[in-house]
Amino acid sequence: MKDGKEVRVSYYKQIWFWIAIVCIIIALIGVIIGGSSQSKISEANKKISSIKKSASEGIEINKKFESYMRENVPDYSSYASDAFKAVIDGVTNSSTTDSSTTESSDSKSETLSFGQSSDFESKSGNSKIEVSIISASIDPNIELSDDAPSGSKALVVEISVKNIGDSAYDFNIQSFNAYGADGNVLNFDSNTYDNTMPDSVNVGQTVKVKAYFDATDNGPFSVTFADGTWK
Repeated sequence: MKDGKEVRVSYYKQIWFWIAIVCIIIALIGVIIGGSSQSKISEANKKISSIKKSASEGIEINKKFESYMRENVPDYSSYASDAFKAVIDGVTNSSTTDSSTTESSDSKSETLSFGQSSDFESKSGNSKIEVSIISASIDPNIELSDDAPSGSKALVVEISVKNIGDSAYDFNIQSFNAYGADGNVLNFDSNTYDNTMPDSVNVGQTVKVKAYFDATDNGPFSVTFADGTWK
């Protein structure tokens, strides 16, 4: 105040004005960055969903083909095993550095009860494993993938694999198939990969894993690996 008169300061010279401007700028930057990150996350999720859907569709086609062949080709399992062996033997004979990893049990075809184990080895004899299907049961607490048929139930197959050979064994969970009460092959559910899944089993190592299948009935179920069947 000068000579009894109040001196008014311009608003842009007030400290609160600049504080407000800074806050607005920070808020705008946050909105821009947040929107960009959310967009990238959304795009990534779409790509993941697309990949999972493609994988599930491929698996379903393969399962339907195998189910059709089992129903319409007499002794299909034996035929497929012999045909595959012929192909593998041909490839092996054409290359001195190639080796087969196809598994086979001691007998040509073996039926076991859940909990029992059987030994399987590669055609080359370098890899040998002991496999046991511990159980195959419905678990209502397991969430299936979005691609599972409507009304499907989660069939959980517990598997134990022990490497009793002299070299590491390349593990593939999709080498196991499950069948419903009607004998039809069940869809492998991609949510299986939500579980820890090994790429290989080292010599002397035992791994236990769970595979999920889309069951349409309450069983009884059967599970196959190579030429072994568990019921």
